[in-house]
Amino acid sequence: MPNFNPVIRKRYLEIPQPSLSDTLGDWQRLLREFKNKLGYNEVGVDLSLLGSLGRILREGNWKVTVTFSEIDGQVQLVNLEKGNTETKAYAVACDIGTTTLVMNLVDLNTGKVIDSKTSYNPQRAHGEDVTSRMMHCDKQGDLSQLHQLVIDELNSMIDHLCRSQGLKQDEINGLICAGNTIMTHILLGFDPRTIRKEPYVPLTTFYPAFLASEIGIKISPYGITKCIPGVSGYIGGDIAAGILSTRLNESEKITLFIDIGTNGETVLGGKDWIVACSGSAGSAFEGCGLEFGMNATSGAIEKIILKENGELNYETLGNKSPKGICGSALIDLLAQLLEFGIINRQGKINTQFKSSRIGKTAMGFEFVIAWSAETQINKDIVLTQADTDNLIRDKAAVYAGSAILLKSMQMEFSNVEKLLIAGNFGRHLDVEKAISIGLLPDIERNRIEFIGNSSIDGATKALLSIEDLEKAQQIADSITTFELTREPSYYDIYTSALFLPHTDMSLFPSVKIQK
Repeated sequence: MPNFNPVIRKRYLEIPQPSLSDTLGDWQRLLREFKNKLGYNEVGVDLSLLGSLGRILREGNWKVTVTFSEIDGQVQLVNLEKGNTETKAYAVACDIGTTTLVMNLVDLNTGKVIDSKTSYNPQRAHGEDVTSRMMHCDKQGDLSQLHQLVIDELNSMIDHLCRSQGLKQDEINGLICAGNTIMTHILLGFDPRTIRKEPYVPLTTFYPAFLASEIGIKISPYGITKCIPGVSGYIGGDIAAGILSTRLNESEKITLFIDIGTNGETVLGGKDWIVACSGSAGSAFEGCGLEFGMNATSGAIEKIILKENGELNYETLGNKSPKGICGSALIDLLAQLLEFGIINRQGKINTQFKSSRIGKTAMGFEFVIAWSAETQINKDIVLTQADTDNLIRDKAAVYAGSAILLKSMQMEFSNVEKLLIAGNFGRHLDVEKAISIGLLPDIERNRIEFIGNSSIDGATKALLSIEDLEKAQQIADSITTFELTREPSYYDIYTSALFLPHTDMSLFPSVKIQK
């Protein structure tokens, strides 16, 4: 594994016992071994761990395992255990998303992800997007409420992963997080509200390493936590992690990186320069704000094959009975409804189309994806007209952000040599269908790559490599941000994209639509 040099490591030490001829204090004795056997001259320690050091050394007969972190150039003792426990070395990496939380449990000896857990961010109950969350913080005590919600959910995820692997939570020695700047502020209990108003300034974009227990994360008592650095108020550590994951910063090719999520971040560049912007794309493609939308977990419809007569087949994650629909299937469905004339280019249902799957309620027309008898929830799973409108608004925001960022660099989509698509869609993204609805530009298909959740992948890479964690800081420092709302043509470009695939069909020459 390239660059395998975890930021948290375990080493077994046999320490010479004190004697009348060797009267070094216990801590100094341990430090001597750090220097002689591990090559470290300076090591930090928490006061209460220092206080228990002598007892552990003697109970272990001076044969102990040290767990230590090396972050931001500082080495810190994270744990001290009797005997040799080198084989039990674990930590977690986490993507703190506005909509979704994803956590990887990592074996620090092998570098392998041994389990993973995905959950909705429970803060959604107080707003689907970051602006709503910041507004929620205006009320006294509501910042601490949002903070506690995400901490409780992370602890629940850690507990789930540990139980599934037969581990104890105190065997987890560290946590590396990547999230947008607002989510990271709330995670740490920092007030994010200054980001909402001009000049959109955060408290900080660099986060020092700290004890997980300081914010209530339940892992090893002295387990360390580090958040990937961000760039600005609206370009966060999740994007730095995504660039780290893809090595975009080392690429010779002009690369466009689009994170299709709640905040719609877009990055353009390569090894010589990188620019980035954020436009609130919404979270419809992550399943939020939709009647039966859900994230890509067991029971989610992830693929749909529609027939010309309106009938369909679908596949679900885990081969379970369906309970909702995730992003990849939403793209499949929207594209095929358009292809067969069941919806028009504005996304409106063609009421002349004869199908038992088209129904009408007090809220308007809807299309039935799975009948109630087929589902886990004993309800028809449907796509409503409001759902379709949300999806079109979100795909327009994604397209507009990319188009404007290219325009700012005097480029067009034809100049893009590589297009990377990140997001929590499911296991696959049908590129042709994503292009046919105007979510992605109509460029050569061999330039396009779906990379999934690059934030969690980057956070995991940073956990497993001191050098990669340092690179994340360098990446954050190298990015130039671009403010979309200051671009005079933004509204025109956005509204032009509020059609399937676009108002200007010449931009999508490969897309064929029934008249």
